[in-house]
Amino acid sequence: MTIRTHHAGAPFVGLDLSGADFTTVDLRPFADTSDLPSGDRLIRADFTSTRLHKARFIGVRAPRAIFDQADLTDADCTGADFTQTYAPAAKFTRADLTDADFTGADLTGADFTDATVTGADFTDAYLAGATGLDRT
Repeated sequence: MTIRTHHAGAPFVGLDLSGADFTTVDLRPFADTSDLPSGDRLIRADFTSTRLHKARFIGVRAPRAIFDQADLTDADCTGADFTQTYAPAAKFTRADLTDADFTGADLTGADFTDATVTGADFTDAYLAGATGLDRT
């Protein structure tokens, strides 16, 4: 299944999207001003508890997306923008995270076992309890 466009606030929560292709989709958050005069509410892509085995996130722009307990086993996230993403307990087992940007992301308890992280940026990311990353 190829995803061409997406409304960032549409829910993906708990779905099985194994093999879905999100290549170059823009999942950046946007302000929902429909019911707030100040326009300060942010709508974000939400993949909470979603199964994303072998999904393709190549070059996706998904800053501040939610991947809480999402399973991205064997996903291809080459060059993805996951800045300030909320992804505690997410599984990135055997995922290709080459050149992915996790700057400022919450990756508490995430599993990176056998993931490819060449060129990935984890600057200021929260990695308490994360496994599978060589932090020497």
